[in-house]
Amino acid sequence: MFGDTLRCTKRETMRNFLLSQHKNLEGVYDFLVSTIDNSVRRKTIGVNPVLKHDIRCCYTGEVIRKSPSEEGVLKLSRGDWRRVFGRDRLDYIAIYLPLDGKIYLQEDMWCLCNFVHETLHSRSILSKKNGPYPNLYFVYEGITELLTGWILQSEFKECFSSWTTIEICFLKIYLRWVKIWNYFSWKIGIKKIIDIYFDYSLTDPLEALVELAINKGYKIKNVFSPYDPNTDLESKFTDELSEVFGTDFDEYLASDIRLLEPGKI
Repeated sequence: MFGDTLRCTKRETMRNFLLSQHKNLEGVYDFLVSTIDNSVRRKTIGVNPVLKHDIRCCYTGEVIRKSPSEEGVLKLSRGDWRRVFGRDRLDYIAIYLPLDGKIYLQEDMWCLCNFVHETLHSRSILSKKNGPYPNLYFVYEGITELLTGWILQSEFKECFSSWTTIEICFLKIYLRWVKIWNYFSWKIGIKKIIDIYFDYSLTDPLEALVELAINKGYKIKNVFSPYDPNTDLESKFTDELSEVFGTDFDEYLASDIRLLEPGKI
């Protein structure tokens, strides 16, 4: 328990450091985008426009906040958070909404880890508004969380040390998804996956990911095409990886390994 408290203190220190350097959340967002650009050695492009609209209560339609112009990052109090997103999302700390082109942060709750995660979403083709695969959480959440660890290890080492150990920083439901893409990146190369993740011009990023494996000489089928939202594509994809990579993949996925070490990729 004391260890978790210490790590939470480190997380608060990292957040406060960012806020001390940048006077508003837009400044923090710009700083993180710059950090991501430097880490991936390319200039990323936001794939969704920031819409100008009022923020309303999801229950009553009451205006909670007038249109914040072109701000891309907004903080909401816990009470307003519940009114905007409903009770089922009260435990969310940060949310990126492609339809809005905005990142929402729950005031006094968000940390650097989930801000990096949502910032990555806001730059990614996988989170594009009206994208081709809107329900494949294991794809866009798994890859995004893997890259979150990669960015943290590269640029925010203190925060990285607590990344997979605190629930607020790393959701447990993401672990299996991150391990799937972590293993895939060992075989394919993280930089090639990053190129696809940030390529806003692609019409089918998952086909491009499968092509990476094929170009490496792996006989992998594209289970994502034709796309059927009623099919368990996560199971089909993991079965395909098991077929291609064998027991090494199966044992890694079934293991309780939690330290993912994305820098080793």
